[in-house]
Amino acid sequence: MSNFFQKKYADRNEIYKSIVPGKKNRQNVSPGGSFTALLDDLETLGFINKYQPLTQTSDNSLIVRYCIDDEYLQFYFKFIKSKIKQINAGKFIHDPLTGINNQAFSISMGFSFERWCRKNEVLLARMMNFGNVDYMAGAFFNRSTIANIPGFQIDLMYIRKDHRIVLCEIKYHGTNVRSTVEKGKLTKKLNCSENITKNTKIIHLKKH
Repeated sequence: MSNFFQKKYADRNEIYKSIVPGKKNRQNVSPGGSFTALLDDLETLGFINKYQPLTQTSDNSLIVRYCIDDEYLQFYFKFIKSKIKQINAGKFIHDPLTGINNQAFSISMGFSFERWCRKNEVLLARMMNFGNVDYMAGAFFNRSTIANIPGFQIDLMYIRKDHRIVLCEIKYHGTNVRSTVEKGKLTKKLNCSENITKNTKIIHLKKH
């Protein structure tokens, strides 16, 4: 299952193929009821988080994605597990940062920040001055967007009852983000109907 920990998210088939032993099984067998029960148990225990598009109202939708919800597990499988012998031997005791790939760590922090923003959508709505407006919030993706743009996902979107949609681009960078460029990219990802006003927001955490 370690491949799952290297990714931003995975669907149930990707998780299944990564943990079922044997090449034949990975290629030809689809997840069944027992596997669904396993995923439900992992979610109940807080290890993984299942999420679906905020526009999807059915709990039985197959358009779902999973991400690791336990931040320590993310860090362990990404940065510790492969170096456990070196760590136990004391190789990094004087300078732990030498054991971490800076680029990989930055990417991992970006994913972590995205998860944090989704978990704290109420706080962010208040900070963007529409906390008193009724809304739905969550990630957005569907079969059409995935087919046109592989890996497509808007990490956080608000659909407000006052006919506004707020699209959030979440960034974790060491430099300032060019807001106009990022907003343009974000708007192109999603074509909204004409009777809905679109607002784009850049949520930027600058690393030091």
